[in-house]
Amino acid sequence: MQGRSETRSLLVVPAYSGRSASVDSYVLDAVGLAKGLGAVSGGCDLLTPDGLDSPQALTADANVPASGSGPGLGGRAVRRLPRPARVFLGDGRMALRARRMRSQAALLNGRRYDFVIQKHRRFHDAGLRVARRQGVPFVLKMDALEVREEASWGVRRPLWGPAVESIGERRLIAQADLVVPVSTALDAQVESLGVPRERRLVLDNGVDLDSFSPGPGDRDLRAAHDLQGRFVVGWVGGFRPFHGLSLVPDIARRLRDVVPEAVLCLVGTGDRYAEVARSVQDLRDVVRLVGPVPYERVPDWIRTFDAAVHLAEPGPYHYSPLKLYEYMACGRPVIASEVGTVADTVGGEGAGILVPSGDARAVVDAIAQLAGHEPARRRMGEAARLRAERLGGWDARANDLIAALRDRELIA
Repeated sequence: MQGRSETRSLLVVPAYSGRSASVDSYVLDAVGLAKGLGAVSGGCDLLTPDGLDSPQALTADANVPASGSGPGLGGRAVRRLPRPARVFLGDGRMALRARRMRSQAALLNGRRYDFVIQKHRRFHDAGLRVARRQGVPFVLKMDALEVREEASWGVRRPLWGPAVESIGERRLIAQADLVVPVSTALDAQVESLGVPRERRLVLDNGVDLDSFSPGPGDRDLRAAHDLQGRFVVGWVGGFRPFHGLSLVPDIARRLRDVVPEAVLCLVGTGDRYAEVARSVQDLRDVVRLVGPVPYERVPDWIRTFDAAVHLAEPGPYHYSPLKLYEYMACGRPVIASEVGTVADTVGGEGAGILVPSGDARAVVDAIAQLAGHEPARRRMGEAARLRAERLGGWDARANDLIAALRDRELIA
C-alpha cells in the first residue's frame, strides 16, 4: 500500500431505503470506497439523504427491509396506474428528492474537503454544488447511465426520456472534473457522450480483504436452514433484472436430477424477490430463499457455501459485480457467467469456472464438476483468494483514485 495521504474527501450517496432494500452494491461499494479513503488519506465523510452518516450505519440501513405490512394507500394507487405513468411519477419523485438532498449540504458545518465524490443518480447534484462552493474537484462515480440501463430492462420513457437523460444525467457528467465508471463497458458509453479520456477513470469494485476472508462454514446457519449434508451452492445480492435470476427454476430442476445432494441458497431481497419466490414454490427442496441479512453476516454465509455462483442474462453487461470479489476473497470456488469484465476478474488462475450467460445446463454441469471433486474445490478456492488479493481491496481503489486526481493536477 502507498503512503498515507493527508487529503480529506466527501462522498455523497443519494441512497433511499425502502421495501426493496437489500444487499445493494450501490450503497456497499460507496461504503467500501469511503473506508478505503479513510484508511489511506486524511479521512472521508459520507453524506446521505439522512445527513452525515457512518459507513456502519449506512450499511445496516441498506440491508434491512423497511418495516410495515405493505405499501400504503398512495403506493397501492400508484401501482394501479399504467407503467409509463408510474415511471413518470418515479422521475418526478427523484427530482424532488434531489432538491431535498441539496439542503443536506448545510449540515457540513464549515467542513473543508480536498475533493468531493458523488455516486451517480439522475437529477442529483448535491455533490457538485458542495464542490463548486468550496472550489475543489468534483468526481462522479458511476454504476450506470440510468435511462439507458432501465431501457434495457424494458422501462420506456416514450416522450420525456431524452429530457431526463439530458437534464438528469448528461448535465452532471459534463460538469464533473473526473468521471469514474465502474467498468470498461460503461467507460465506452461515457466516452460516446463526448467525455475525453483525461476526464475519465475506470475504477473497478474492490473488497474488504479482512472481513471477507477464508474460513470454515457456519454450522448454525446450516442447521437453521436445513443444509446439513447438502452441497450448498450460494448466491448473494439484490433481486434485480440484470442478475440472471430467471435461470433459478431451470437450474433447480436440473440439480434435482444431476446433483440431488445440492441445494441453491439465495441471500438477499429486492424488486424481483416475490417473482422468484413464486417461480420456485414447487422447488423448495432444492432452493432456499434466505432473505435479507445484515451485511456483517454476509461473509459468514459465503463461507458456508461450498461453491458460489454469479448469474447474468444474455446481452450487454457493464457492471463490476461486487459479489464476485466477495466470493473470491472468502476463498470459495466461483461459477461465473462469462459477461463483461467477469472473465478478467476471475482470471486465468483457476479461481473459477466460466459458463455462457443464460445457460442453466452449463451452470449445473459446473456444479456437478465441483460437487464430485473436493480437492479441486480446495485448489480453486485458494486460487480465488490469491486472485482477490492481487486485484486489491478498497484501500487500493482509494489510492488509484487519489493518484488519478494528482496525475491530472486536480489536487496537490
